[in-house]
Amino acid sequence: VFKSAHNVLRHANLWWLFALNLLPEEFAKLVRPLFPNVRVITQQLTCPQPRLPDPRPTMQLSQECYSRSITDERKKQMQKSDFSSPQLSLLLPVTSRGVEEEVFWKRLENTIQKLGVSVKNTAKKARQTELRIALDVRDPVLDNQKARQRIFSMVADKAPAVSVMFEEPLPPAYEGKLCWIWGRMARNAVDSGADFILLIGDDVELLTPGWQYEIEMEFSKISALTGLPLGAACVALRDESFPAFPTFPVVNRFHLEKFGELFPEEFVNQHGDPFLFEL
Repeated sequence: VFKSAHNVLRHANLWWLFALNLLPEEFAKLVRPLFPNVRVITQQLTCPQPRLPDPRPTMQLSQECYSRSITDERKKQMQKSDFSSPQLSLLLPVTSRGVEEEVFWKRLENTIQKLGVSVKNTAKKARQTELRIALDVRDPVLDNQKARQRIFSMVADKAPAVSVMFEEPLPPAYEGKLCWIWGRMARNAVDSGADFILLIGDDVELLTPGWQYEIEMEFSKISALTGLPLGAACVALRDESFPAFPTFPVVNRFHLEKFGELFPEEFVNQHGDPFLFEL
């Protein structure tokens, strides 16, 4: 193993690094300056990991023949310059990974029913509000028709006026990639007739009556102040737990019509919501 002085130094420093992490913190602070080469040598030993290719372009080509086309009637609706009858889609990805099945169902029933009831109680146009749910294709708890029916019943029992829509099963490549999942959901929602897209979580409870109307008015005000087309904006719901951050951004179908997608491909699992708001 030790074929040269350099290898001796390298392995010796690795053992010292291991020892420094096991020593009491105060003693380690005193000893660490004696071994300045530890950080440099261990950084040199780091092996770069291969970058996995983005499978979405290939998947899109393979699924083109099955994609839903936008009807001429819907195209005319999308060209409207007003929000006379807006449809709003709440995008809700759900996963059970990392949680025991019994605990997961108990928590989900409590949170998703609160969300459904809060939509029914605060939205003046509850029937024009869609709750669009996406489930992992290989989720051990949710990847079956029985689980979908159970989630549907949770919402329908408490908030029958709220429409519930399940996304088609997500491909395995989307596992754990939240921004990809939201992007796919947003595209399907707009193609199905949604005017507004709201990114949301299952632990959210809407408190402000008429929040849909406030969203529409904010978009109208931004258009009047900037001179931009109606819908060229992003607004965010006020989050009581994190008021300084755009936790729940809302975009209009205009965003997907102009950019072609919800997020750039660089966004995989995080930072998508503040990007939309900053844009």
